[in-house]
Amino acid sequence: MIYVFCGSDTFTLHEALVELKAGLNSDGMLATNTTTFEGNQLRPDELLAVCNTTPFMSAHRLVLVEDLDRYRGAAADGAGPVDGAHHTGAQFVDQGCMFWPGQAVRSHAERR
Repeated sequence: MIYVFCGSDTFTLHEALVELKAGLNSDGMLATNTTTFEGNQLRPDELLAVCNTTPFMSAHRLVLVEDLDRYRGAAADGAGPVDGAHHTGAQFVDQGCMFWPGQAVRSHAERR
């Protein structure tokens, strides 16, 4: 699943993330299976590698990308890391969740 939380209300964004984490942490292993990236340092290959990694002794993996709007590797046409993942044919593990606060991401249907 991919969750995109965006907006200027940082309190509500934080609360939504807390709620998401609580829902995913049913087995107490979410901290071990959480990876956080900074948008301005994001490398799509690293993002895809983490997203394709099976969770360790857990039902879920959480990948956080903070400040995705600061991602510098975007193509001139506005394609970002999600678009790149789509074009490379990457498959995310079913147990994964991604969270992008502050940036809207086009859905798979919109990219067609």
